[in-house]
Amino acid sequence: MDATDRDAPELVSELTLSWRVDEVFSLGDHVIQLAKGTQWNNEHAGLRIGNIGSDFNILTDMDLGELPIIGTELRGETLYLAQASTTGVALPVAEGEKPGPETYAFLMRALDLSQLPEVGIIDSVEVQLDERVFGADLQGLWVSEDTLVWQSSQEYWSWRGGIAFDDPARATDVAFWPGGSSGSRFLAFDTVTADGVQFLSDFDLELDNVWNFSSGFASGGKIYLSYQKNEFEGPE
Repeated sequence: MDATDRDAPELVSELTLSWRVDEVFSLGDHVIQLAKGTQWNNEHAGLRIGNIGSDFNILTDMDLGELPIIGTELRGETLYLAQASTTGVALPVAEGEKPGPETYAFLMRALDLSQLPEVGIIDSVEVQLDERVFGADLQGLWVSEDTLVWQSSQEYWSWRGGIAFDDPARATDVAFWPGGSSGSRFLAFDTVTADGVQFLSDFDLELDNVWNFSSGFASGGKIYLSYQKNEFEGPE
């Protein structure tokens, strides 16, 4: 800061002393640092490249936009990123009409890391979804050589109540138990097509009275997973 004129100080240089890092990868002689970003305070996602011996010496600093990173998958020298909006945007409508239903942006990027510290964008595709994708650590599953599926799991809980009667005129007990639904969501992308990365499908496996979905395991074109389930029995 040049304060020669104290009424109008002038910024002449700046030095970044620290920055956010949420996930780290190493590739060859380089360190890949990811800041996943948040929408609540408008913090952009970002990628930085440093040397393994001096990771504070940033060689590449790449802004990845306002959508937070919720999934990462490093395969060889390609880094796949899933980014998703946490707030909905109403569909555009004609003037004078009521706002349309909200949609949520989901963006997948494929980044080329073969020429580090230079980073190239192989391709990206953004889709608008009717429902928000929950979770901040989606799992990448390869169901085939070219098909990448992102798995997100979420749970919804509520309390259910019941009243037991031992006489038509008198209630003797009030019982409450947890209930709700849980699901695992799968978003599939083809990573190798003539038109680049292509969105294939969005499948939500939502079930009642289940919870604790496992991480998926992909084999032979299928995804295997497990979960726990409640079964309630009424009074005898």
